[in-house]
Amino acid sequence: MLEKGKIYRAEVIDVNNLGDGIAKIDGIATFIKGGVTGDIADVKIIKTAKSYAVAMIDKLIQASDHRCENDCPVFKRCGGCVSRHIEYNFELELKRGYVVGALKRAGLDNITVHKTVGTGVTEGYRNKAQYPVGLDKKTGKVKIGFYAGRTHEIADIDECKLAPSVFTEVVSALREYIHKSGVSVYDEENGQGCILHIYLRHGEISGDVMLCLVINGDKLTDETEFCAYMREKCPVLTGILLNINKKNTNVILSDNYRLLWGKDYITDTLCGRDFRISKSAFYQVNRRAAELLYTKAGELAALEKGDILVDLYSGVGTVGMSIADRKTKLYGVEIVAEAIENARTNAEINGFESAKFLAADAAHFDSFIKDRGDGRLIVVVDPPRKGLDASVVRDIAENSPDRVVYISCNPDTLARDIVEFKKHGYGAGDVYTYDLFPRTGHVESVVLLTRYNEFS
Repeated sequence: MLEKGKIYRAEVIDVNNLGDGIAKIDGIATFIKGGVTGDIADVKIIKTAKSYAVAMIDKLIQASDHRCENDCPVFKRCGGCVSRHIEYNFELELKRGYVVGALKRAGLDNITVHKTVGTGVTEGYRNKAQYPVGLDKKTGKVKIGFYAGRTHEIADIDECKLAPSVFTEVVSALREYIHKSGVSVYDEENGQGCILHIYLRHGEISGDVMLCLVINGDKLTDETEFCAYMREKCPVLTGILLNINKKNTNVILSDNYRLLWGKDYITDTLCGRDFRISKSAFYQVNRRAAELLYTKAGELAALEKGDILVDLYSGVGTVGMSIADRKTKLYGVEIVAEAIENARTNAEINGFESAKFLAADAAHFDSFIKDRGDGRLIVVVDPPRKGLDASVVRDIAENSPDRVVYISCNPDTLARDIVEFKKHGYGAGDVYTYDLFPRTGHVESVVLLTRYNEFS
């Protein structure tokens, strides 16, 4: 076992999706904060365990060719980005490597994983952000920013490079309002105080900006004054809401919203379709990169006249309506009822007159297709990070779709689910990877699954 507090010479051989360099010191896997593949450094051990250790760089002996200057003053404290010290082209290589590694660990060594594709835009791409609000115990000043890595300590920031400039304007105005009005902010230690989080959504094409304050209470002291102040300071706002969350949990948003002014949704355009997105509905945070991902999903679906498309975890209908034409028999299933309401509205807006959407668990999709006729069945899934339940994989396979297009935000659960599909006679083709979250450790993938004979 390595000795805590001792300094060792190490060569970084890889980087994980948390942005930690990986080295072997005396045969022990060591995770080095801020390390980059190719670095040679003297590192100080700060944590030891039976099978691994954690270290920090004490002295960089030889810098990696993949290392670059960090361009964010709060990068080392903020937990939002993990790779601002890594050249972006190498970040794309790493993300492909995360997918390759997950597949190999699942015994899927024979699947080709294509290079990770990005838009080239690495700043200002996020259309949604959630900022915790708190007090600096030493100065008494309000802190608004993001949680420092693996903590609940708020790193106070003036600007986030991943967010659009309009978010910076709104947060700045809110900071001023809190100081001016004296409204309290939440204290995790005693559970007292009003403002917990700031939740923002933005329509890149429409310009819509929705502001939602998450509060520990039923109302603000003067909601009329608050709306007037924010509208004057930020005329771009199209809606102001409260989210009432009095539970002491790590869940940021409750189901209890109240509209104070304007609209409780934003609109945006994706793949040539117009979408209404409600306050709580899922929408990819990087619109331009999502268009690349959905275009590939459409290619893999290879829809033909007469096909039936079932969009599971459909959200507001973005995937299905982005890859299908208006004559396709389109069915969507989503457990969030408000998102289904959006999807029905979006179908009307975009001319999908025969599209049907069901507010239900994904396992119930077969109720749509009992009388499917002679058309091919194409299923597209875009589940949350936990992936698909084995029962959902079974239900999909039992309905014998001709093609299953699987969009994933988690390489590990994607690999697990490919193995599960294999048990039911479906094999995976090439995996295509996309960078929807530049400067973070996340990567999106899409893969086509068909019956074995197609890939045999």
